[in-house]
Amino acid sequence: MKNSLLLIIASMLLYGCNSAGQTIIDKSNSKANYIFSNIYWNDIITKEFSSNQVTILKQANPKNTPEDYFDGTGEVLVDLIISIVNTGEYSESKLYFIKDLNNPTVVDLTEDLTKGRIILSISYRTKNGKQEIKKIEMDI
Repeated sequence: MKNSLLLIIASMLLYGCNSAGQTIIDKSNSKANYIFSNIYWNDIITKEFSSNQVTILKQANPKNTPEDYFDGTGEVLVDLIISIVNTGEYSESKLYFIKDLNNPTVVDLTEDLTKGRIILSISYRTKNGKQEIKKIEMDI
């Protein structure tokens, strides 16, 4: 039994891992890996509406933060990734990115079925430190 187990492990190491006939592919250098590795996983917002579910992720974006933007504090700009999924019989989804925000927070999130839109209000700081609120409408 022990020899069989060692043979199986050695085969996996020599020939690569295959799970149920599916090959595992290393995507470490992909854009998706950059996004996933910079998500603030403890700060996810999900809200269900009458016919839609909205999920908002915050993603640190160190590659897109100018060196002098924060004057040596180590902070980085943040992108918001917004997923809108229709929860009805014919499920569709939309994906939006709001790029290069300084310390964004979600102030309000509503659904307007008459316009077919999700309305997001966010608060963020400008480069000079002024707090601003922006209202963004996204098609459902």
